[in-house]
Amino acid sequence: MEDGLAVLPLWWAEEGDCILMSDDTVRLVDSDTIGMLWRVLGAGGTDDDMKRIWECMHVLDSDDDRIASLSPCPWGWNLPVFNRFAGVGVNAQLMPDRERLSEYRQLSSRSFACSYIGELFCDSRFDEVGDLLVGQGMRMISLDDVNRMNGSCPDSPVIFKTPWSSSGKGVWRADVGYPYDMRRVRNAVEQFGGLLVDDFYDDKLIDFALEFSVGDDVSFLGYSVFETSEGGKYGYNLVESQESLRSRVLSTGISEYLLDLVELYSVESLRKRLCGHYRGVVGIDMLVCRHDGKVKLHPCVEINLRNNMGVLSICVYKRIREALTMYGNGVVPPSLLLAGDVKGITMRLNGNKMMIDSSHC
Repeated sequence: MEDGLAVLPLWWAEEGDCILMSDDTVRLVDSDTIGMLWRVLGAGGTDDDMKRIWECMHVLDSDDDRIASLSPCPWGWNLPVFNRFAGVGVNAQLMPDRERLSEYRQLSSRSFACSYIGELFCDSRFDEVGDLLVGQGMRMISLDDVNRMNGSCPDSPVIFKTPWSSSGKGVWRADVGYPYDMRRVRNAVEQFGGLLVDDFYDDKLIDFALEFSVGDDVSFLGYSVFETSEGGKYGYNLVESQESLRSRVLSTGISEYLLDLVELYSVESLRKRLCGHYRGVVGIDMLVCRHDGKVKLHPCVEINLRNNMGVLSICVYKRIREALTMYGNGVVPPSLLLAGDVKGITMRLNGNKMMIDSSHC
């Protein structure tokens, strides 16, 4: 996966940025693959344009003194990522230390999302719109909770999730009238120390997320709208303007007041919980469903403390719009989908498919 997606940061890299990739991958990135990226952007540039882009790019060897001054910005942080940067000469003082990495891991747990949504339902500002929310039953269970379940059947469909997100893995559903799979539940709780349980909403109208950047303060990056399978596996993101994505969410019939209130609460909560403890991108996944005869919002299906496909889709839209403004009519095609898996990133435009991987940038 790392090699397959090695050139992906080209979509959000700015002037002066460097992209870390293996020697084998560097050899695959030449003027032809840069030209492929240029065409994917829809810019319609000439061969001379592509040549100029390639001539602006340089390869820094691992012994280059300039590497020590670079501030790393990975997809997400963990110890292997830290070691990878340190191994090529990045200054450790510019990276989170082991204690901070451990804190990042705890903050990335779904228990953080449970705490977040628990406080949301205690916020008095949501009292008047409480009947338009779902997710009150979202919680982490322990071994004591498992023992109390004792093989009974759920009163309504529920979904289990292991504490750390893994692109749809470690997620399964329990239906009404069927006993809990106690062996699977118990094994997961013993292995991970807990297990998230949430109600399952059959009549889902849309999956979307609010994307944020966290540093000294919290800033709202925008909306992302995506598709998932019934089992929760990621499918693809829509690449559209922010106005269009917000309109898609509101077209479900959800309250605009509620949507704006959740955005405000998210900024305030992330500021209180993360500033001084985490730096990077945060995505809060949400959904709108029809439940008990009303259109309702689940304000926090999960929280991702890392880069994600939603942020990538925002970057892709921005780059395509810039390219088309420079070389075309500035109008981004409305049917652009962005999907990702271990093979790379797939972009579908009007039924045509383009793979973006290490050999086809």
